[in-house]
Amino acid sequence: MSGFRSIILFLTAKAYRLKYRYACRHADHIVAISESTKQDIVEFYGIAPEKISVIYQSCHERFMVEKSQRTFEGVRRRYQLPEEYLLTVGAITERKNLLGMVRALELLPESCCLPLVVVGQGKRYLARVQAFVRKSGLEHLVHFAPVSFDDLPSVYQRASVFLYPSFYEGFGIPILEALFSRTPVVTSSVSSLPEAAGPGAYLANPGDPAEIAAGIEKILSDESYRNELAEKGHAHAQQFRGEPLSHKMMDLYKKVVGSGHTAPEPIT
Repeated sequence: MSGFRSIILFLTAKAYRLKYRYACRHADHIVAISESTKQDIVEFYGIAPEKISVIYQSCHERFMVEKSQRTFEGVRRRYQLPEEYLLTVGAITERKNLLGMVRALELLPESCCLPLVVVGQGKRYLARVQAFVRKSGLEHLVHFAPVSFDDLPSVYQRASVFLYPSFYEGFGIPILEALFSRTPVVTSSVSSLPEAAGPGAYLANPGDPAEIAAGIEKILSDESYRNELAEKGHAHAQQFRGEPLSHKMMDLYKKVVGSGHTAPEPIT
């Protein structure tokens, strides 16, 4: 069964590569959600850079509104959250690197070893992480919480640190959600993650749990650094508000249509 599944995954990946290459080569213009994604399109599909514009993504406006302590207390009781915690949000897949985060918990000094609240769903990889948690005796430090979308802003805003050491992302919307929440971030030094996080994050090698742990410890043990990340991150996030990004997208549509479907100058 495993061999059959591998064949199916290989064929599916090959079909997607062919489809995306065809789409990129025949499109009038391409919108990439990050400079990193743009470079990937250029490298893997052989597309001219001038045919690609970078227009970033935003996040839901509810993450830009501060929630009251009273609201959070209700949310905390609903999901039985710890009073202080680390947070990660996203699909529980190997690419998102939850196992790396859990291994980082083992390396933290007791003074910084807060529980990790995990919001997301998964299957095979989730089972693998849960098995590691049980084997390592870390059940008291990993809290899987089925938080609703409506309650997520409060959970972000009260987190001590947001963890997102993914191995690869096209952009990383959960990082924006954390930055708008004034929550300091530990994320990866690869792919589009430095681009999304800007100066509001500690950057770590996602393949090295010790670097992830070092980022957590630095933020939790240095109040001045923690506050600096929170404020710089919030300021950086302002460029990702929905309205100006929508205007950029509309301007690009107008240029493409007005140029008779020839590639316009890229918008960045």
